[in-house]
Order: sequence, then C-alpha cells, then structure tokens
Amino acid sequence: MSLEGPPKAQRTEPPSTISQGWSKHGVRLARLEKRIPHVVPPWWTPPLTHINESAEEAAKVHDTTEP
Repeated sequence: MSLEGPPKAQRTEPPSTISQGWSKHGVRLARLEKRIPHVVPPWWTPPLTHINESAEEAAKVHDTTEP
C-alpha cells in the first residue's frame, strides 16, 4: 500500500469544486463572516507627525525632542 498518492499537480482543485464540497456538508459560504484585511492591527494608533517649514527648523526640533 503506497501513501504517496497522485502528484501534487493532480490534487489541486478549482475554487468552484471546493465550494461545492462545502455545500454538500450544509455549509453556506454566503453566511460566513467576511473579514477585511488590515496592513496594521485595527487598534494601532499611528505616531503624531509634524512637517516643518525648513530643513534647519526640522533638524532643530528633532534634536530637542525626547524619544
């Protein structure tokens, strides 16, 4: 008895076949929760930023600001 099975290329199924398989088991894909992907966690607060008028002023503010 071989456990290797068919080559990997033959085991892949199109998405329509997968959804038909779920519907056979009573799963309704339209009722599943839809999630919106985030680049960062939704609770993350971005740092405060400020753009100075000149590069010299920006360097002075940067050097005096504590981390």
